[in-house]
Parts: sequence; structure tokens; C-alpha cells
Amino acid sequence: MHWCFEGRETVARWEKPETVASAIMIGNPISWSKALRAVRDSQGQFLVVSDQEILRTQKSLASNEGIFVEPASAAPIAALNRLEKFIKGNSSVVFIATGNGLKDQSAIQFDSDRLPLVSNPGELAKYL
Repeated sequence: MHWCFEGRETVARWEKPETVASAIMIGNPISWSKALRAVRDSQGQFLVVSDQEILRTQKSLASNEGIFVEPASAAPIAALNRLEKFIKGNSSVVFIATGNGLKDQSAIQFDSDRLPLVSNPGELAKYL
């Protein structure tokens, strides 16, 4: 995500990576060689996703699935759109998204003027 495969033997380091996904904002990951080996051994690939893709996925998961994840957990799921054409119909795809969206709230965009202030569950029920 913030390091990229260059050729066959190295990973490019970023001096000052910037992203909404703070948990993966690592310019020089300690385990890059293990990650590179895992990608090679599995015949996989590294993918880069944009902040817009991450935020769109985070919002979609919250709106459509009721799962509120932090941006770093949304990143690999955002990559699925690029991989769908390579996944066979009977395949299983597993994503581990352990980071709750409340962990990293800096990327959440909302209009506070439109949020209702309620004092009891009855009032809340009107908005649900």
C-alpha cells in the first residue's frame, strides 16, 4: 500500500507516506522481505489503492453491511474491485478486517448539522 514492488528483489521505501489509512502509513516496513516472499510463494501481487477507493469502501461496508472498519481494514477490500475478474465463481475470498472504524476517526466525513441530537431511545427510533 505504501511500499511497492520494484523488479524482483527489492521494495521501494517512501520517505513520507500520506494516506487516510494511518495504520498502514509505513514508509519502511520491517517485514517487507516476508511480505515479498509471501506474494511470490502464493503467486500473488501487490496492489495500490487510492484514498478515495478506501473511503468509498469504508462507507459502503458501513452503509450496506453494517460493518464499520478503520480505513486500513477497508484497503484490501477496496482492492477486490480490481481482482474480481481473476476470481473464479466457486472461489472463497477472505478478508480479515479487525480494525474498528472508531479506532481511526480522522477520515470520517459527516455533516454534523444533519445529525440529530436525541435524549432517549424513543426519539432515536424516529430517525432509524
